[in-house]
Amino acid sequence: MAQPRLAPAQPVAVEASPAPKLPWYRSHYCRAGLAFAVLTLLFSWRIWGSLTLATPGGDIDGFENVWNDWWVRQALLERHTNPLFTSYIYYPTGVSLRLHALQMLNGLLTIGLAPLFGPVGSTNLTFVWAIWSTAFSSYLLFYYLTQKPLAAWAGAAFFGFCNFQQYEFWGAGQGNLVSLEWLPLYALFMFKVGRGERHTRLNIALASGLLLFLTLTDLQYLLFAILLTGLYGLYLLAGSAGWPEKGRAIGRLALSGAIYGLVALPLLLIPAIVEISQSPWLWPSQDQSQFKASSLTDYLGWEGRNLGYIPLALGLLGVIVGWRKTGTTVRFWLVVASFFGMLSLGPTLLIGATPLKLMGYTLPLPYAWFSQLPGMRVGRNPSLYGVMWMLAIAASGTYGLGWLLAKWANRTRRSPVLLVGAITTLAVGPLLVGAALSYPLDRLEVSPFYEQLAQDKTDYAILELPSFTERGRGEDVYQAYQVVHNKGRFGGRLSRDHKLDNPNNFLKTNTLFRDFFLLGEGNARNLHPAKDVLPSPDFKQIGLPLLNFYNVRYIVLYKAAMTKETGQVALSLVAQVLGQVRPVYEDQQLIAYRVPDGPNLSQNSSLFADVGEGWYGAESRNGETWRWANQAAKAEIYLYNLTSQAKNVRLDLTSYSFKTERELVVKFNDQLLPGSYHLLETYQPFTFELKLAPGRNVISFSSPQPGRSVLDYGFKNDSRVLSFAILGAQLSPASLSLLSP
Repeated sequence: MAQPRLAPAQPVAVEASPAPKLPWYRSHYCRAGLAFAVLTLLFSWRIWGSLTLATPGGDIDGFENVWNDWWVRQALLERHTNPLFTSYIYYPTGVSLRLHALQMLNGLLTIGLAPLFGPVGSTNLTFVWAIWSTAFSSYLLFYYLTQKPLAAWAGAAFFGFCNFQQYEFWGAGQGNLVSLEWLPLYALFMFKVGRGERHTRLNIALASGLLLFLTLTDLQYLLFAILLTGLYGLYLLAGSAGWPEKGRAIGRLALSGAIYGLVALPLLLIPAIVEISQSPWLWPSQDQSQFKASSLTDYLGWEGRNLGYIPLALGLLGVIVGWRKTGTTVRFWLVVASFFGMLSLGPTLLIGATPLKLMGYTLPLPYAWFSQLPGMRVGRNPSLYGVMWMLAIAASGTYGLGWLLAKWANRTRRSPVLLVGAITTLAVGPLLVGAALSYPLDRLEVSPFYEQLAQDKTDYAILELPSFTERGRGEDVYQAYQVVHNKGRFGGRLSRDHKLDNPNNFLKTNTLFRDFFLLGEGNARNLHPAKDVLPSPDFKQIGLPLLNFYNVRYIVLYKAAMTKETGQVALSLVAQVLGQVRPVYEDQQLIAYRVPDGPNLSQNSSLFADVGEGWYGAESRNGETWRWANQAAKAEIYLYNLTSQAKNVRLDLTSYSFKTERELVVKFNDQLLPGSYHLLETYQPFTFELKLAPGRNVISFSSPQPGRSVLDYGFKNDSRVLSFAILGAQLSPASLSLLSP
């Protein structure tokens, strides 16, 4: 009987045993984080001995950031108000913080830290966190791109610790700018969203959330993320994938942006863009942008906008070896480096500090037109774009080092850790040691007087003199004192108002307060000449009621911030207002006066007027005094009602035009008054019946017809352009029917 033929044996599939999963503390993520923690501690070692007392760059921007974090906590936890507006500085009108370097996210991080470490210590810890997390989030990005832990660690160390700008931000105490960690982390999830990897919905949500984090950290970094996403979208479109796949990738990126926009546009972005468009005083000139631009030589020297010669060489190597290799992103990072590096050079090309000229003309660069795009006009520091250049170099350097490590492994049995350690030490070591020893560390020394005020929980304001100053300890320190005393202050330090151009500054335009604002500059003595178009305010009569009306409890004079002359003017003004009141406190830093409670106001003393902005100086002849309106601005008269009730008043004045007939536009508190007002070259009386709200009211005058040059009419040595003048203005109570709203 024939034996059956057996089928040939089939190979038996053997399931491979999965690699044992290491505990978290042995993972490469943990090792990288610990190594970055060591580098961070080496860099920040000087602050640990005075963590709660001093901050990096305190006298530059550090104490401003202490105040920022405090205000976020104060607004959310104590005042239950919008942290993007405050009346605690620029009191009593307040000021928007939408375009201020508020770094709201860092303020939120300090909510749990402040009770344990105080205002200074909690801000310092956010600085330390930013240094460590910038390196670690970069590691997450670079490891995702290369899958090479050692190379990714070195690249992240380059970006985190060879970064001159990061050290500059730290040394200046600029908490918003030192918080770079969200940019590489956003890039990581941008790639994941674009590639459509697992957990797509989660990746889209995280990318949207990181855009929100960037918005709450610094709007410039948000702009960098948006531009990075746009470049990535173009990179995908130029790739070899099919159009359906490209469409899905772009759609996912657009969806993450749309989710972010649903939250951020109405609450944060649109109000900020509107504020930019309505605030030309915020727009920097081209000279300002050029001053803060990078030079071409900054990218070639050791101390500049590159990460040093070693990371730069590795970045170039990464581009060469990864150019044709599938799966790498070196071409994308080359585009990123070129784009952001070009923008960082500013409006014209600089060689050193000198503009490069060809045939007598400076060489314009793309930033000149880019800065004119909607929402871009407020940007003033082109060199910040260099942050993204350095991220791109570090990413490319990761590929270059990965290639070197592969060659090393093929030619030697020595541990690749030795090569990475040597390269990283040579690149990072000198810069890290130098920076760790050189950054300024400033203490916040608070007068015991402010400790006393902190015990008084009543809401009131203090008038500090000088109210805005960089003399003495400087405005950033005087503002930081508010973290202790918790009282409103008329001064303030706003990151975009160092020149005090903000037109809503109460001190600059209000009677008595503007005299304090201008004390020592000479102008205060000329604000109220002996003869004027209005009776000169008598500070002995109205000073105390004014201070009480605006709830001023103390006047504080900072000794170190005053010269002998300014001190004498300040004491003279205080004596006019308070009489012979003696100081209630004095130490080496300050002198403090208690403002007495004001007397009851009569009908007459509660109403008065003063000359406002927009006029030339007072002129007198034959017993008459007049003022010409400045053609370049609205001419204003301030009308005060120091009671808690609206008052009916009558304003009488005489006006005439210069050399031509013209129309007069009259507004009361920015509302156009009904009726028409026609001016001749002869005197014309006008009467305005108004209803004054409590506090300051403004009646303004302007003319749509252009003014006439005085020089054209034979008046030598007078370059003014005149339109109309007023004289004989008088404010009095009235009970007549009102013509104004």
